[in-house]
Amino acid sequence: MDKSTPKSQYRDQKWLEECFQHLLQNHFPDLPQGFPIRVCFGSPAKNRFGSISARNRSCLIRLNGLFTDLEIPIYVVQETLAHELAHYVHGFGSGLPKRYEHPHRGGVVEQELIQRGLEETHHLAEAWRKAHWRSFHESRCTVQIKRETEQKSDKASRWSLFLEQPSCRSQADLIALWEAQKRRLDLSHTPKIEIVEWLHATTRQTAPSYYSPAQKRLALHGLLADRRIPQTILEFELLYWLLRFAVSSNFQTIQKELEQKKLGALLTVAMQWRRAAWTRFRNQHHPLQ
Repeated sequence: MDKSTPKSQYRDQKWLEECFQHLLQNHFPDLPQGFPIRVCFGSPAKNRFGSISARNRSCLIRLNGLFTDLEIPIYVVQETLAHELAHYVHGFGSGLPKRYEHPHRGGVVEQELIQRGLEETHHLAEAWRKAHWRSFHESRCTVQIKRETEQKSDKASRWSLFLEQPSCRSQADLIALWEAQKRRLDLSHTPKIEIVEWLHATTRQTAPSYYSPAQKRLALHGLLADRRIPQTILEFELLYWLLRFAVSSNFQTIQKELEQKKLGALLTVAMQWRRAAWTRFRNQHHPLQ
C-alpha cells in the first residue's frame, strides 16, 4: 500500500479504492454477495471515523474526510474500512440477513476482524486513535472548533434568555414538580435519576424529554418550561420516567400502572397533545429557529 500512496499532500479517491480492493483480496475474499459497495471520503468529523449505509439497493462506506491526510497511518484507514466491512458481513447496510440485533454489542466487530487476520491492525489503529486522534483533529480543525465553540455559546445564550423570561417555569419549579410526582407514586428515591433539569435542545432534539444513563440525568425539553404548555404534559413526562425505572420500561405496563393509579386521563391528554400540538409549538417557538 505504501507504493500506491500519492506523492501529493492528500490521499485521493483512486488511492482509497485501491486500498479497499487490497483489503477485499487479502482479508475478505469470501465477502457475501449483498448490495454493491462504493467507498468515499466524507466530511471531517471529530467522533466518527467511518459509516456504512444502504440506499437504493447500494451500499456506501464513507470515511472521515481527515483520513485523506498522509499523517493518518495507513493501518488506521485499513482498520476503519475493515470495521465497516464487518458490519456489511453482519447484515448492516448490505441487504444481507442480519446476524446480530446490535451492530457492536458483544464485541462482534472485533471478533470478525480477528478471524480475518486483522487483529494486529485493529490494535494498532485503536492505540493510535487513543494516543493521537484528539491532538490531530484539533491541529487540523482549529477554525471548525472555534466556530463550533462560538455556535455552542450562542445557543446557550439564546436558551438562557428564553428560560429567564417571566413566562417560563424556573428550574426550581421543575424540581418542585418532580418531587410532587415522586410523592404521587409514593417513591422516596430514584437511584437511576440524580439530575432533573431543562434541556437546551437543538432543533434536532424533538422528543419532550431525554435520559442520560452515564450522568443519571433526566432533561426535559426547554420549551416545556413555557407556561403555555399545560402542566399535565410535564407531569406525564416525569411520571413516565419514574415508572420506567420503578416498574418497567414497557410502555403498555406503564400505561396499566397509570390507569391503576387513576391517572389514565393524564396519559390520554399527554398523547393527544403530542400528536396535535407539540410539533407546531416547537416550530413556532424554538429559540434556535
